[in-house]
Amino acid sequence: MIFGVWIDKWNRKWLMQISDFIQAFTTGVFAVLLFVDVFELQYIYFITIILSLCNNLFGVSNTSILPELVKKDLLITANSLLSTSQQVARLVGSTVGGILIAYTGEATVIAINAITFFVSLAFIQFIRYEYTPK
Repeated sequence: MIFGVWIDKWNRKWLMQISDFIQAFTTGVFAVLLFVDVFELQYIYFITIILSLCNNLFGVSNTSILPELVKKDLLITANSLLSTSQQVARLVGSTVGGILIAYTGEATVIAINAITFFVSLAFIQFIRYEYTPK
């Protein structure tokens, strides 16, 4: 919500990439802190703020770039697919994450999550998007 002006003025693909990188780095630091057993409660506030802001930036950029990537007559279908895939990812991700935490521990699962942000970043590279400043 607070990023609307930036998203309208900047390259949406670039914003998604920056967001994914910051989330990957922050989540990776979180995992390392847990692995070396130096994590303290006050760190969670800082980590949560960073991840929430970046998640918001990514989500709004993702939604905003869609009309520029698909034809107008396919936009409703594309929005439906995007929404469905997000809901499925939340459901499956939470379930798999819970099972993995039970077997491997939270630090390992958080490290895996950091890797998934890098995977997302890599896939964003393949989006064919020409930014035109407004």
